[in-house]
Amino acid sequence: MKLVINIYRRIRDILLTLLGIIAYYFFHSTFIKKTKSDIENYQFKKIKKLLIYVSKHVPYYRSLFKDIGFIPKKDFKSLIDLEKIPILKKETVRNNRNSFKSEKNFFYLKFKTSGSSGAPFEALVSYGHWIVEQAVIWRQWKSFNYKFRDKIGILRSFAPSKGEPIIKIDKIRNFIYYSPYHLSEDNMRKYHKDMESRNIKFLRGYPSSIKIFADFCKRNKLSLKNLKGILLASEQLTIEDKSFIGGVFEAPIINHYGLAECIIMFGTIFEDNVLYNYEDYGYLEVVKNSSNKYEAIGTNLNNYAMPLIRFNTGDIVSIKKNNFKSKKTIPFRPIKEIHGRSSDRILTNNKEIPVTNLYTKLSKCLDIKKFQIIQHKNLDLIFIVLCDKKNEQKIKTFLIKELFIFEEEKIKYTIKFSSNFKRSGEGKIPTYMRVNG
Repeated sequence: MKLVINIYRRIRDILLTLLGIIAYYFFHSTFIKKTKSDIENYQFKKIKKLLIYVSKHVPYYRSLFKDIGFIPKKDFKSLIDLEKIPILKKETVRNNRNSFKSEKNFFYLKFKTSGSSGAPFEALVSYGHWIVEQAVIWRQWKSFNYKFRDKIGILRSFAPSKGEPIIKIDKIRNFIYYSPYHLSEDNMRKYHKDMESRNIKFLRGYPSSIKIFADFCKRNKLSLKNLKGILLASEQLTIEDKSFIGGVFEAPIINHYGLAECIIMFGTIFEDNVLYNYEDYGYLEVVKNSSNKYEAIGTNLNNYAMPLIRFNTGDIVSIKKNNFKSKKTIPFRPIKEIHGRSSDRILTNNKEIPVTNLYTKLSKCLDIKKFQIIQHKNLDLIFIVLCDKKNEQKIKTFLIKELFIFEEEKIKYTIKFSSNFKRSGEGKIPTYMRVNG
């Protein structure tokens, strides 16, 4: 039965990707040429349709709209009317997840957030949205001369099980995965040799993982010939890291910002040095908070399985105010920089493991309400986990299975079930922190 389910999912994913490519050629490739007025009109129609839908089929919004006296058909007359709806916090979604599910949409994918805030949860994404997702990503890759089945070397999204090889090949998509949990000198030399022999065209991963690999290549005077670009995502990309990584591999940086909740998406296009909001994917608002910083608030235009309206992403952005002159005119809103997604690194005896990869592992277990990782000066680790008491043994078994990498590195770790998380000097609870004790 499990085999049948896996085959079905594989066929489904391939089909949705192909539909995304078709959508790119028939619509999204030309959307980038529309005027600002055309884009706003498109977004208005999409959002109004979504608001009418959620008022009927999503319990949370049906109740909210009744409480605030908001009738979409009558009260939503322009995009600015969206501000009549309160900004949605992540905690609200996490605490009322079932009430955000559509009562009507039965076809969806499930995505688990990375848990970078220490509290992962599961989001539902409709098939229609996922087709748009594939279309806009294809548009970005095509702008950097990606050709169908170009080989891509990937330093993320692969956590080998105990005894499994640290290199995995996806023949259908022509992806080669390299474990980001095994970035020792010997393994990175093996990775580089494998990439060169396969003549990979793109390198993909979290900035923290790619930077470790880039540093290794620079120190050993190694290069990757014929690279068309380096695909980076999910973490803050500083100007310094971008320059360093691009300089080592002598290839353009293709930066990408997205959320597991599938709200908004930014990306570089045509080798520009800024990110653009994909206006056919999500509607972006930039709102000043109490600290005078600008938060990214998003509304997805296409997800009817678990619609999130005016969702506070928790990310701080810098807006590029001046018109940006690029190789091609792009009518999308430019984003200068995203703050707050940098990644720390867990230290082992002979390498560093970017902590973002560990968040991905922990996000698999939705019974974990919140977690924190503490590393001591002697490299020992403590995993503090908040959950219902009935789930403690289940979570402990899960963690022991997922954290075998630290046993291989002879790093001691302790699992503590508690709500007493350590705070930084500023009073915040960081998801990962190092202590001297």
